[in-house]
Amino acid sequence: MTTKKTRREFTDEFKREAVVLLRDSGRPLTQVASELGLEPSVLRVSASGYYAWRGRPESARAQASKALVEDIRRVHASSRRRYGS
Repeated sequence: MTTKKTRREFTDEFKREAVVLLRDSGRPLTQVASELGLEPSVLRVSASGYYAWRGRPESARAQASKALVEDIRRVHASSRRRYGS
């Protein structure tokens, strides 16, 4: 009798936190995967692909988004942290 492996499902929150942990920790992909109880392949990226991505400069779109967030936070703070009217 063979047993069928069930595919694990992860919440979007878990996925986002895993990416942030991987990106910001500076630890190797294999170590982060191990800490999360995952096989590195579950992160669906090759180690070489990840490190190539990590070494790229920030895109113009990412820079613009970051600047927009800073502007929003500045305006929000100058309005005594009130939202809306």
